[in-house]
Amino acid sequence: MTEMNREQLETLRKQFPQGTRIQCVENRDGAPIPIGETGTLEHIDEMGLFHCDLDDGRRFIAAIEEGCFQVIPPKQPEQCGVTEINKDTFWTLIDQGREQCSQDVYALAQWLEDRLMEMGPEQALNFDYVAHAYRAAAYKHGLWSAASVLCDGCTDDGFTDFRGWLIAQGREVYMAALKDPDSLADVPTDGDCCCETFCYVGSYAYEELTGRDINQDFDPDISRALAEQIKPDIVYGDGIGYPYTWSEVAVYLPRLCAKHMTPEELAWRIKYHNDTWNVTSPEIQTVRATEKKSKKIKKNRGESR
Repeated sequence: MTEMNREQLETLRKQFPQGTRIQCVENRDGAPIPIGETGTLEHIDEMGLFHCDLDDGRRFIAAIEEGCFQVIPPKQPEQCGVTEINKDTFWTLIDQGREQCSQDVYALAQWLEDRLMEMGPEQALNFDYVAHAYRAAAYKHGLWSAASVLCDGCTDDGFTDFRGWLIAQGREVYMAALKDPDSLADVPTDGDCCCETFCYVGSYAYEELTGRDINQDFDPDISRALAEQIKPDIVYGDGIGYPYTWSEVAVYLPRLCAKHMTPEELAWRIKYHNDTWNVTSPEIQTVRATEKKSKKIKKNRGESR
């Protein structure tokens, strides 16, 4: 084989860069590489020979014109059809990801991050704005009670992660939960209803694309505007803003409690830790003074208010 000139070599190296995947299609005398064995191009030498590291640990060297291996076409980026993120395409993208990843929320988070990387930093930032708005809209103490049932207790950070998980279930589940948290009894769970990773999908993609922390470019005015945009789409259920005791949770969320707690567990909580909220917190004091309990609680106790 004659040595290639510089122009030919540069063309070949551009066409087949380091990392190109190859597959053996023919055995050679003295180099019994199994047909179908795959590997990765490490470099192309001055003679135009491909130096490949096979997946089984062996080294393979050959010229492409010998016909003993073929180049595996690179996997094309997955086309999602969404090119711009707004409050509606946000849910479209999540639905498409769920079709690919099913109930695996962590795989969904990675799938979404990959799509945002393809769309660019502006859309990654938009995704973060929309996700932030929907997480904030779900900050309701009645929903927090549902998270406590599903997660066997729920801290402040845990409730943030729970809302990330809730958004990952898609628009239908999210909206139904804000209307009636007890509807979460119909949602399949694998025992993990918190997903911190999902809360940072947009910021991870943005930082990877720009090298900047997303908080450096976060615009509070845009965030407030988005919060106003999503308000008409949300219907809050009766009593969702109230921080319930466990005896009240049993009435407010009967199906969820029946599915995720034994009667003995619920009875123990009511007897020994009925009120787990920080009653000295100004926030809890304010919402208990201003928010109304669910009519289910009033009906069960015969309360007039």
